[in-house]
Parts: sequence; structure tokens; C-alpha cells
Amino acid sequence: MDASICRDHLNCLLGEEAAALTELEAILGREYAHIISDNLEDLEKASAARDTCMSTLLRIDSERQSLCHASGYNADKSGLLQLINWCDPSGSIQTRWQQSTAAIRNCRALNDRNGALVNNRLKRVEGMLNSLNGTEHSNSRVYSARGNTYQNPQAGRVCHIQA
Repeated sequence: MDASICRDHLNCLLGEEAAALTELEAILGREYAHIISDNLEDLEKASAARDTCMSTLLRIDSERQSLCHASGYNADKSGLLQLINWCDPSGSIQTRWQQSTAAIRNCRALNDRNGALVNNRLKRVEGMLNSLNGTEHSNSRVYSARGNTYQNPQAGRVCHIQA
């Protein structure tokens, strides 16, 4: 494959990826706002948009891997960096690649933040449901006088005396 054709194709892919990552960052921000406000209907819509955006990013990654293979390089990060060095000695694509990796890290952090918030809310709801059902202590650990732990066999028991 000609280096200039490869550079043009890779440049195009990086442009598509940058647009998709910008969109994903916005979607993850909206998801966070919907989680905070308990707006489940809009959260569901944002999740569908996130899935569409992720499909686009997966397609772009697949095309990038195919470009690496077609040019004789491995489809991993090392192979991609070798491809970039070969087809773009000026380093303009390297800068775009670094911007993409920074945006990917940011999206991952935003997604982790959203996931942690959802998990905390689920645990809170689970705790409230357990309180209502009277099962909140069924999984709690109790310490004996010797410091050993054991599962509390009877929920609601105030004390356990052992001779």
C-alpha cells in the first residue's frame, strides 16, 4: 500500500473517531445528569445513543486494524504506531492519535463515574428494600468474643451470647 494513501485513510479514520469521541463525551455527560435527576426515560434514550456511538467507534477500530494488516503491521498499538511512523514522517497523525487516546481516557473516566453512581444508587435501593422486607441483617457478619466472624443466623437479634 502507498504511504500517502494509507496516511489519508488513517487521517480520515482519526477524524471520524474524534467526532464520535466528542459525541460520546457529550452523551456520557447527559447520562450523568439523567442519573442525578432520576430521569429514567431520558437515561434510556442516552444509553441507546451511547450504544450507537460505541458501534461507530468499534467499526472505526476494525477499519484501523484492517489498515494495519493491509500495510503489513500488527493490529495492536505497537503495530499502529509503526504504521503511523511509516506513513506520516511529519508527525501530524501522531498528534491526532494522542488527542484520540486522551479523549478515550476521558470517556472511560466519565463512564466509570456514571457506573459508580448507578451502583451506589442500586446498593441504596437494595438496602431500603431489605429494610422493608426485614432481611437487612441476614447477610451481616457478627464477631464472636474471640474475634472470629460468622454469619448472623437470625435477623433482628439484638445480641448473641455464647458460653
